[in-house]
Amino acid sequence: MNLPARMREVEINVNGILAFPGRSDGWTDRAVTLGHLHLGMREEKFEHFSGVLTRHVWQQKRAVALADLVNRYLARGWRIFLRGHSNGCDVICRALAYLDGAVEGVQLIAAACEADFEANGLNLALLRGAVQRVQLCCSPDDRALWLARISHPFMNFFSNGYGSLGFTGAMNVADVIEHRVSTHWQPGFDHGTWLEGENLLPTMQLLHV
Repeated sequence: MNLPARMREVEINVNGILAFPGRSDGWTDRAVTLGHLHLGMREEKFEHFSGVLTRHVWQQKRAVALADLVNRYLARGWRIFLRGHSNGCDVICRALAYLDGAVEGVQLIAAACEADFEANGLNLALLRGAVQRVQLCCSPDDRALWLARISHPFMNFFSNGYGSLGFTGAMNVADVIEHRVSTHWQPGFDHGTWLEGENLLPTMQLLHV
């Protein structure tokens, strides 16, 4: 069935570490319901399990699988928005390199990926048009990303490193695409606060601000 253009929009939600796809109460599951009921959006979820110290083992494979899902929508003319939390943001950043077209927006919530836009690939993705705009949800009180930042050499040895974009904010953003990057700071929010209870819907709404 060919849907009208206005209905061919989808948000794809990507979880971080220690999420169990079999559970029905994860944030990605709740996001699907909230998007349908309150945002008038079609929702997808790209769920996977990743351990704390083993994220690097399948990380690239996850990125390619996510890109494959996105490309299937792109091939049918859909407008796509990607939303990730923590390690899911790193999966999204890697996936952008494998897209056959452009996604409209990327929302990185408490992102555990490199803060440097040259290192995380977002400068290149924005410059070549793989993504139109990037939104960051950051907090100076994110304890998990604070720990990731101060223990970076140790974590690098075991798990190929966690970045601290969601704690520090963006760094080294190319001047010509700086206007396409926005940051929402929320002091007092810990790593998962963005997704808890009644916070999830306002967090989701930021993707379209």
